[in-house]
Amino acid sequence: MYTRTSKQILGPLAESVSALILIISDAEVRNKPTPDLSDLSRIIVQQIERLLTIAQKMAQQDSKTQEDMTQPCAEVSRASQLLVQAAQELRSNAFSPQGRQMLLDAVKGILSGTTGILDASDDADVRKILQSSSQLRQYCQELKQESADSPDEFTKAAARLSQAVFHLSQLSTKRIGELLTDWLQIQLKDAINILVRESPLMIQSCKVYLVEPKQREHRHVLLVFLDRLVDASKRIDVIVQTKGDNPTETGQFKNLLQKRRQLEDQVLAQPFDQTDRNLLKEYSELSQDLVQKLQSFLTPETQDLSKSVATACQELLQLPMNGEQSNHDAHELERVIQNGFDILESVLPQSLVSQLQQVFGQLQDPNQTDTAVSSLLQVQDPKVFQKALSDFNGNHQKLDQLVSNVLQTLDPRMGDIHDKVKYQNESVQGLAQVVEANAVVALQHPNDQMVQEAFRSCVDNFASATKELKQTTEQCFTAPQVIEGTKDCLNQQLSELLNGQFQTLSLCEQTGQDLIALARRELENTDDPNYKQLLQEQIQSVSVLLPNLIAMAHALSASQNLSESDLEHLKTGIQELLSHLNQLSSIIGQYKQSPLKHKIYERKVWHPPLVSEKIQDLKQSVDRFADLVQSHTEITELVLTDEEQKRLQQMTKEDDELRALTKAINQVVISKEEQPQLLSPQEAELDPLKAAGQELKVEASVWSDENEIVKLVKQISVKFLELSEHHHKLSLSRHDPQSKKAFIQTAQAIMVDVGSFVKQVQPLVDDCTDKRLQQTIKATLARISTLSQQLKIIAAVKASAPMDKDKGQQLVTSAQNLVSSIKTALRECISCTIRTRTQSVQFKRVVY
Repeated sequence: MYTRTSKQILGPLAESVSALILIISDAEVRNKPTPDLSDLSRIIVQQIERLLTIAQKMAQQDSKTQEDMTQPCAEVSRASQLLVQAAQELRSNAFSPQGRQMLLDAVKGILSGTTGILDASDDADVRKILQSSSQLRQYCQELKQESADSPDEFTKAAARLSQAVFHLSQLSTKRIGELLTDWLQIQLKDAINILVRESPLMIQSCKVYLVEPKQREHRHVLLVFLDRLVDASKRIDVIVQTKGDNPTETGQFKNLLQKRRQLEDQVLAQPFDQTDRNLLKEYSELSQDLVQKLQSFLTPETQDLSKSVATACQELLQLPMNGEQSNHDAHELERVIQNGFDILESVLPQSLVSQLQQVFGQLQDPNQTDTAVSSLLQVQDPKVFQKALSDFNGNHQKLDQLVSNVLQTLDPRMGDIHDKVKYQNESVQGLAQVVEANAVVALQHPNDQMVQEAFRSCVDNFASATKELKQTTEQCFTAPQVIEGTKDCLNQQLSELLNGQFQTLSLCEQTGQDLIALARRELENTDDPNYKQLLQEQIQSVSVLLPNLIAMAHALSASQNLSESDLEHLKTGIQELLSHLNQLSSIIGQYKQSPLKHKIYERKVWHPPLVSEKIQDLKQSVDRFADLVQSHTEITELVLTDEEQKRLQQMTKEDDELRALTKAINQVVISKEEQPQLLSPQEAELDPLKAAGQELKVEASVWSDENEIVKLVKQISVKFLELSEHHHKLSLSRHDPQSKKAFIQTAQAIMVDVGSFVKQVQPLVDDCTDKRLQQTIKATLARISTLSQQLKIIAAVKASAPMDKDKGQQLVTSAQNLVSSIKTALRECISCTIRTRTQSVQFKRVVY
């Protein structure tokens, strides 16, 4: 099911196949007569005849399509005849084993043949695109070989290439709607955009080359554009030939951080002198490697902290593993490592945002003065131009490295965003090469209007692509991280301004405007009236203070002599602006805070009481709460002495603490059951379906099933474990009707439960005041619905061919993708509960 067309056709067909298998399996298990299927078989045969008519017309397109269509059409035709024979056999003998087997073989053949016809049809469409793409590359090669000495032939070659670009763009655009996944659609759109954007520039460079054919730089620019067209066509080839739902491998660094946490859990699970030495070595070395990697991601301000953490890792590994003193020293070192990583991981996102903001400021607007991209347009002096070109190269190369860092730290669940950022960055880097090539030509021909217009067009395209990349990279972070990181960048720029570096003034203004735009976007994305009011107040203050500060700085930059009072006045203005920005950042951060927090890691030897026992003690102490409130009410009605007033204030403080404690305790449910655990890597490899179900079960076990959403997730996890069991039995005995029936029914039950889950989540989504989060959850729910339907179809195919290993692998992949999406939806629901109007849904954490 690789395209939307195949999904629309195979979905209902697979459902019919599942129904027939269930009918036969039920009849065999209960020793009941098979129902008369004559009418149903006639209807199916009529539908197959229409399908074959369409397939035969398509087969006339070319010999390859005809060849590909022959076998599946024959298979469907044979299967339809077998279906009629099976219906006749079962009508004469409802218990006929031969008739039942014929019926199963018939529905299997219909499903398999129909899939083959759809694949052949799809391959024919793909071949058209590949042929057009190959033709484009051939015309590019021909144009490279043409010389301006033969202008007529050169012009004809350029015209052929332009038509080939248009034809490929048309065919590829039609293909977008067929692609099932967003990430494939995004890539294809980006590749098409390159064709559409670069083709006019290629024609323009041809004109320039024809006017001055002896200038080598002109030909070099043309070759750069031709290479861009070739690269785009090759990318289209890869995309249109991609089959299936291929999630991107992303977040390698994020996965390493998670592995470090897991190792830390194991190290802290017992006293230091009883810890396995190899485990301790692995934990220490991985921690040191990660610290070193983090240093390349973060700003220099964290260097001292990074060194302290690295030193603590080394010292921990060198400690002798004996005696209470070693245990004590290890405990202190582990706290340094834990706290250090907590701080480094928390500042990582905003540090990346801050660095990206600085680079984007240099590259995204050619009309902004004193930036790397604008300097290229303004410089005429060759010596100064080399400096401008060097700055431009340095900035776009730094951008490439920063984007690489972002992709490494990205959450593995954000595969779509990963691919979009990756391909947009490749587009930006490709356009940077075009800008560099055209910049040299523009410098040599400062008075040539055609050359200057072509260069300006290249710069505008680069800036436009950079802005798109900036908007997409912001989606890699949360709103508080983007706001905080942008604020840090502005703070750094304002500090440079205070030191008299007024050349950063335009960047300060740009960053400030970006910050206001981010806050206004946050304002548009919420329906919470209180939150809106707080945002509006701070946005209004910043919108007034920023222009005033910039105007003051402009006046000071024009002044020949700066006095101490001038700088002090500037400093006061900066401090006032930063104060409001800090308040704005704090408001957004507090509103967006997530209830999911890192647990506190401590060795069991240092804190022997169980958490559940502590909470039980706290619950008993809360019983006094009502009496305390009543006594306070009576006291406040009396005339109090100073001493009594102090005592009352103390008791009121205790009341506030108890209220907060009560609220926290009410969000916790104590369970005496054992907490579910993930399968070991060896077990997961042997039974990946069971591993997927257990993974979902562990995810849901953190929360109480008093919540209907959690209850459904736990229910789905149980169904996946049952599906694994039935799949195992089905693989052992292909003719076991009970296993087939149970397998299909479980897959259908999963789809039903998934539908109930989607419906249960929908009211929470509608109640959410965060519009951006609403859109995210809706996209996740849509993906869940698609994946559940895909699972049902693959299960039907697997039941009709139990020994097919390829279908078994497809089943596992589909199940893993569905489980991953449900886990994502559950986490998004938890985030949603703190930003709802009614707060009607609550998630209570389970303590085991």
